[in-house]
Amino acid sequence: MTRPELFQSAFQAMTDSELIARWAKQQLSDVARPIAAEELRGRGIEPDQIDLRGELDRQERDEVEYKRGQRQRAGRMGLRFLLTTAGAILSAFGAAIVALIFR
Repeated sequence: MTRPELFQSAFQAMTDSELIARWAKQQLSDVARPIAAEELRGRGIEPDQIDLRGELDRQERDEVEYKRGQRQRAGRMGLRFLLTTAGAILSAFGAAIVALIFR
């Protein structure tokens, strides 16, 4: 496979949003850019009409939201761990007290 064919197959495998993101971030080489433009046009998306600033803002918002969700999940996991550990300790302590009472 030649380099342009590799680009073409990679772009075909991308979703619209992935390809638009690459286009908006201008992460494409001089060889890849026309191939990406052709792929976008093939999907009915006009590359010149992509709102670069708006697309970058949307991607940034998505990334911030994703990171916020990750932090919330990590916090819940930590809380769940602490509560589970506290429950196990209280259970063991309670069992020891019952054993001492009924000895």
